[in-house]
Amino acid sequence: MGLLFILIGLYLSFRTRRIRLLNGVWVTVLMLVVVGLVTELSSGNVWMHRLWVLGLSLFIILVGLAGIWIGWQLVQTAWLTRRNHRYRLVNATILIVLVICCLLTGLIIQMWLTPEPRLQLIVILLGFISGYFIFWWFAYGVGFLIYRHQNRTSVKSAYVLVLGAGLNYGNQVSLSLQARLDQALLVAKQLDQPWLILSGGKGGDETISEAEAMATYCEEKGYPRSALVLETASTSTAENMMFTKAWLIQHGLNPTAGVFVTSDYHTYRAALLAQKIGVTTHSVGAKTAPKAFWHAYFREYCAIMFQYRWRHAMALVVGLGFVFYIFVN
Repeated sequence: MGLLFILIGLYLSFRTRRIRLLNGVWVTVLMLVVVGLVTELSSGNVWMHRLWVLGLSLFIILVGLAGIWIGWQLVQTAWLTRRNHRYRLVNATILIVLVICCLLTGLIIQMWLTPEPRLQLIVILLGFISGYFIFWWFAYGVGFLIYRHQNRTSVKSAYVLVLGAGLNYGNQVSLSLQARLDQALLVAKQLDQPWLILSGGKGGDETISEAEAMATYCEEKGYPRSALVLETASTSTAENMMFTKAWLIQHGLNPTAGVFVTSDYHTYRAALLAQKIGVTTHSVGAKTAPKAFWHAYFREYCAIMFQYRWRHAMALVVGLGFVFYIFVN
């Protein structure tokens, strides 16, 4: 009955909205329920049960090793970017996560050596909090993969929107922004030179707007100036899309008949915003260097968790209260 409820929920979620966080949540829950059902069904046969438990154990070990590797990548990138003020908040978050992981590991070892009810409660509560954030990490990742599978670029796109990124030395296109522009120029060439909308305002440490820097780069690459549109007022992805939508409507163009270009790690969260604002959800992602990908993905994960912070806070309070009640009774 529970499995049927999840399947119906998954169907309705996809049916009502193609891109949403809930899609990833439903699929993640479905996978967990299937694992539980197979574990229960295999218990009737000793050898089948042993084989299943062995396979499941190996999978958990591999996931754990992958988690350690990703953690190491995060720490490395955080150390390399420690002096960059743009990454101070995310790097501080990585440090906090690292401290919590070390603390939880130490408490588990201490609990194993000297079992004590209060220590057990602390470990269980910390474990619940960690499990909650790990669940959402997987759910966000599953949603990301679903979006990538569904994402298609229409050959009838009337415009290509390039989402801005920080400039180097105040006026020079950074490597990540250059990758976006190169990808956008490639897409524009395939679409026979549509409007190329360059969206990005002027940051506090920048001498010109990101749109102006992008326009200079595109002109140097041979893209006609007459086909470039500069949106120089935005300071966030949401504003990139809102201001672009206003320009498109003003010029009689369909806001959904286009494609946006950003870094690969950013496509999913940007598509969620695009769907909410009412512009195209079709995207092309510029490839991110492997070493920088997980740091960037972690930033996206933190941003989406922060966006719904009050809901998560409420869920954690209710969940911790329930766990505490079960433990005490």
